[in-house]
Amino acid sequence: MTRQERRFWTGRFEEKFKTAQSAHAPLVVLWGPGRHDIEGFRKRQKLARAIRRESPTASVLYPEEQTSVAITRPYASGADRQEAFQAIAADLVFALDIAPGVSEEIARYSVNQDIARRLIVIAPESKRHGYTGIVRQALNVSFLRDSELRDCRSASAVCKREIRAWLIGKLLEEGLAYR
Repeated sequence: MTRQERRFWTGRFEEKFKTAQSAHAPLVVLWGPGRHDIEGFRKRQKLARAIRRESPTASVLYPEEQTSVAITRPYASGADRQEAFQAIAADLVFALDIAPGVSEEIARYSVNQDIARRLIVIAPESKRHGYTGIVRQALNVSFLRDSELRDCRSASAVCKREIRAWLIGKLLEEGLAYR
């Protein structure tokens, strides 16, 4: 491929991607450590920023936040039902699997196909084996080394890749890719 052809294709891809970004605002639920786990919560916030960088109009919901609970309460009672309802209403559910509660959410909700097909798990390599590994076999999981989870760059790259895939999928669904 010549430089000119490369510039042409790069320009075309950027144009189509910008069309997707402006036409679609994904609703994203982000499971992860709560505010009590300061370091874990900061990692979760980094992922939210990565999602918003890739899709500036994305709406990122933390299920346990009071605003999220208040929005969901009229439709579902109890934390489990509210969380499930939020996940079903979302376009994508990211699970930063570095806290016990997140592992429980993954195990609990992965049996629901409506949630499982939206669920993207970012987990430490240590969760690849044993019962946690069995639960995750049918899911979209990116296993990362502890060193990769420490700075969140690899986890943010997973978010970027999945948001891009979702946006491009929307283009293809609606035929915008051919305009």
